[in-house]
Amino acid sequence: MQTTRHTCRALRPSAFFCAFLILFALSALPQTAPARTVTFTDDAGRRHTLPHPVARVYATSPTSIVPMYMLAPELLAGWCTPISRPERRFIPEKYLQLPILGGRYGLKGTMNPEVVLKAKPDLIVTASAREPEKAVAEAERLQRQLRIPVLVLDGRMESIPQMFRTLGAALNRQERAEKLALYAQRLLDETRERVTAIPPEQRLRVYYAEGPRGLHTDPRGSWHTQVLDFLQAINVAEGGDRSEYGRTPVSLEQVLVWKPDLILINDDAGTQGDVMGLVRQSPAWGKVKAVRENRVYALPHGPFNWFDRPPSANRLGGILWLRHLLYPERFPGDFDAEVREFFALFYQRELSEEDLDYLHLRTR
Repeated sequence: MQTTRHTCRALRPSAFFCAFLILFALSALPQTAPARTVTFTDDAGRRHTLPHPVARVYATSPTSIVPMYMLAPELLAGWCTPISRPERRFIPEKYLQLPILGGRYGLKGTMNPEVVLKAKPDLIVTASAREPEKAVAEAERLQRQLRIPVLVLDGRMESIPQMFRTLGAALNRQERAEKLALYAQRLLDETRERVTAIPPEQRLRVYYAEGPRGLHTDPRGSWHTQVLDFLQAINVAEGGDRSEYGRTPVSLEQVLVWKPDLILINDDAGTQGDVMGLVRQSPAWGKVKAVRENRVYALPHGPFNWFDRPPSANRLGGILWLRHLLYPERFPGDFDAEVREFFALFYQRELSEEDLDYLHLRTR
């Protein structure tokens, strides 16, 4: 019995020493830092707990893809729509290789939850050119479905500077976001001040032509024609569909009655066929005042449409272009230099002479 007690006493220091060695070894192993999070409030007043930093973002629609691409393309988990020809020209190859995840928007909602989750986004962004409160219900449904924070951005024209600041704060890209916001605010303020001084009789009447025959449009007050409303041009179309999708059908007889001074054509990156050729060459269209006076213009498209579809931050380029087209005497200066500055800042690309020609910016 005594021998056993002595043996136990002899083992005690050794067991203590072994336990010490185990604890020491564990403390020497690399430690995984706890995930950092921050509390964040979006443009709809909804509070979120976000990972910090955000690593991958899913944008639910073209309206939210645009500010994401302008601000932080390296964080995109994928695209919500197939890549168009103008996008392929102006977007670097490394971003063109991102997967197509589908989206939730308009009549083309193609989002597959399993596909989105496979891309492993840790934040979802949705933007609306309407009041952000109207997007809350959809954001809440999506957040419950995917169990990922859904950030709502206010994408209305006047809110574009704040949209960049909100997104920049969420993505830890405040410095770049502030540069974009300041440019956007300066462009909006300067344009608003000058167009407000234009007498009513000098404001041009504009028809916005959509669809394969140019006989669909969006009326005054639609979020698809906010650039015209902002520039205080006269959108000849009244009434009609002001909903998300829009594209109200009209007759050529109605266009003749409206007597537009100028026609803007949106061919959806060529998917609607040669609408410009149809309008310019058709004898029936030739009776329209704007066609007779050769004032028919294709909307610039690259990488995104500059005027509409999506109605997002890309419309800043539309303001820059259309204000020169409508009222060149009110906006003198080196237009090409202004476009190059805009493109370099928002799309991080230097435009060549061929690029400018491709965008049809000089067709005036």
